[in-house]
Amino acid sequence: MPRRIGLLLNEWPVADRIAWERATATDDFFSDDAAAAHWRPKSRQQAYYAYARCLAYVRDYWPETLASRLAPMSVAAELQHVLLALRVLAPRENWTWLGKIQYRWQQRARPRDVRHKMIDPRRLLDLGVRLMDTADSQRSPVTRARQFRDGLLIALLVMVPLRRRSLTALQVDQHLRKAGDRFMIVLDCDDTKAGHPVEFDVPKSLSVYFARYLAQYRPMFPRANGLPALWFSSKGCALGADAIYGLVAQPWRTPSRMDQVCDIKAVPKLEPRQRMLQASFKIFCAVVASCSESTAK
Repeated sequence: MPRRIGLLLNEWPVADRIAWERATATDDFFSDDAAAAHWRPKSRQQAYYAYARCLAYVRDYWPETLASRLAPMSVAAELQHVLLALRVLAPRENWTWLGKIQYRWQQRARPRDVRHKMIDPRRLLDLGVRLMDTADSQRSPVTRARQFRDGLLIALLVMVPLRRRSLTALQVDQHLRKAGDRFMIVLDCDDTKAGHPVEFDVPKSLSVYFARYLAQYRPMFPRANGLPALWFSSKGCALGADAIYGLVAQPWRTPSRMDQVCDIKAVPKLEPRQRMLQASFKIFCAVVASCSESTAK
C-alpha cells in the first residue's frame, strides 16, 4: 500500500509518538521498552506506515464511509504490519486475539495469478542487450548513459535474481568485486531480506557490459564521480527503488525502439487518497466483525 498517505510522526498523538520513539530507540538496544530496536529497517518502515495510515483514516473519515472491498491478501498483510506496530506501542497488551484474526485472513488469502503478465526472460535479455548496444546512437551523453543504464538493469535482473531493495542499495565500492574477467555482486547481512550474506556471479557476457558502464557511461551522469551509488539518474542523485521499478516496468520507450520485444504493462496509478485510507482502516472493521462473530457463537 502507498505510504505517503499516512500521518507523519510529528502528527501522531503524543502518547503514540512517544511510545514509538521509545520502542525504536537504537541507543538503548537492550532496554525492555525498545522492542523494535532490533527490527530490520524494512519491517520497521512497514509497521510505521501501516499504523500511520490507520491514524490518517481515523482523523479524516468515519468507518461507515467504507465501501471498497479488499482482497484477503491485502487485509492479511496490513494486519500483520499493524500488529508489528501495536506490539511495540503497547507491549504489555495481549494482542493474541488480533494475531488469530490476522492468521484467519492469511489462510483465506490466495496469491494473484500473474502468469499472463510474465514475459519470456530471453526476450527481456534481448531487450536489455539491444538497448546497451544501441545507446551510442543517442545524441546527448546523458541520454546515452540513461539508455545503457536501463538496458543493463533489465539484463542484470534477468541473469541475477536481486530484490529491488538490494538492487537499489548497490554501491560500487562496497558491493562490486572484480574476479578476473568477471564481476561479483556481494551483499552483506543488512542488504538481504533473510539477513544472510550472499554472492552472485555476473556472467562473463554481462560483465563486459558492466565494465563499460562503470568506465564509460556511469561517469556521464552529474555528480556520479562523487557518490558511490551504482545506479544514477540524470538529476545527479542515486536512483531510488520506485524510480528503478518505473524504468524497468514502464514502457517509456516507443514501439519502434523496442521493436515490440516485450509487452510490459504500464505501472498502475494510485487510487484516490480516500480509497487508500479506507483500505487501510478496513482492517479494523474486519477485526470488529470477527470479534462480533466470535461473541455471537
